[in-house]
Amino acid sequence: MNEEALPTGSLYSNNDEYAKQLKRNLEKQIREELELKYQKSYENTINKIKSDLMESHQITSKFTIQPEVAPKNEAIELVIPTTKIKDIVFSSDFQINESKESNLLLTLHDDLICIWDYHSNEFQLKYQIKLHSKVNMAIFDLQSSDKIYAASDNGYIYSYTLSDYSRTRTQIQLSSLILIYQLSIHSIIAFTVDGDYIILAGNLVDVLSPPLNIFLSHEFKKDYQQSKYKSVLITTCLMINSNNLVIALLSGEVLLVDLANKSISSLYKPTSNPLPAVLLSYNFGKLLILGLDHSINIINISNKIKLVDTLIMSELSFSADWIDHNSIITCSIQNQATIWNIDNNKLRRDKVIDLSTVGIDEKENAILMNKFKPMISMMKMVDGHVIVGDLGGKILSTKIIK
Repeated sequence: MNEEALPTGSLYSNNDEYAKQLKRNLEKQIREELELKYQKSYENTINKIKSDLMESHQITSKFTIQPEVAPKNEAIELVIPTTKIKDIVFSSDFQINESKESNLLLTLHDDLICIWDYHSNEFQLKYQIKLHSKVNMAIFDLQSSDKIYAASDNGYIYSYTLSDYSRTRTQIQLSSLILIYQLSIHSIIAFTVDGDYIILAGNLVDVLSPPLNIFLSHEFKKDYQQSKYKSVLITTCLMINSNNLVIALLSGEVLLVDLANKSISSLYKPTSNPLPAVLLSYNFGKLLILGLDHSINIINISNKIKLVDTLIMSELSFSADWIDHNSIITCSIQNQATIWNIDNNKLRRDKVIDLSTVGIDEKENAILMNKFKPMISMMKMVDGHVIVGDLGGKILSTKIIK
């Protein structure tokens, strides 16, 4: 077995770091050899299981923790979630103002993925996926909202088919996955917190591009001083298209990764008291960076120029999104949504909305709010409406009027 050559430089000047990287490369080589050796055996097993499932006259199953393909099990009754909503994701054909048979979105919880059908400002729970390991991100398949991909904290990628309650899982296990993105109807890409990425076919079996680390691989050209990073940890990241990835580091720096040209460049670097970004949002060619230090920065992706002066908010905001090319909305831990307009290189406050009253009739508001006050945990904008999820698992929507 040939040992992979390691790049030289200050990053590898320490013997312990060199040994650690060498061990990592050897482990990857061994893993790839084992995958090739047992690929045929695995495919035969999968085909046999699929054949057995096709012969079944009835499928009433729930998602289970069995590896590879979930067997038949008893169906489970849908239960309204009571745990924090961590993310809200729309199907590719979601239209908030259209009346159609299926209009799906999902909410991600620590214990569940819930799939909702949205009509006339009402959310109907349609499916539930019970999770047996923490999932950091879930998305709908581009071609069919019947399939969902999930990136797990345990390093596996899962695929769930809602109509027959089946589940598949990758053979390859990476470190904690932070992002999953569908490149096309036939391929997906997933990223780990330490910079590994892999490209797989939609069946999660065929490896189209083996794991590669964007920080350690000699294939990537760096336009920033890599020697500064003894260890790199990604706090959040975002695919803005099939070739470009934006990643926020624990150091506070935000980088642009060009996967096609294998290059990395700096988009934003805090000048003092660096704290990491908690959220990235992209639209209209602009990147919104929401910082743990209460800051908002907006960067033009094409020329990497800051479009507004850094704004430091008085309250901590955990969620933000674009309303249009000239306006954004932020949500604070006090449940206040603030609309900001871009005006002469500055962000100016336009309107404040109390999201804790979303979905509550004004006449009933005083009574209900005495008994219960929702705490918003996630917010997304779509077609002029804000969709909010709270710590208790509830999901609501309201139209935003500027």
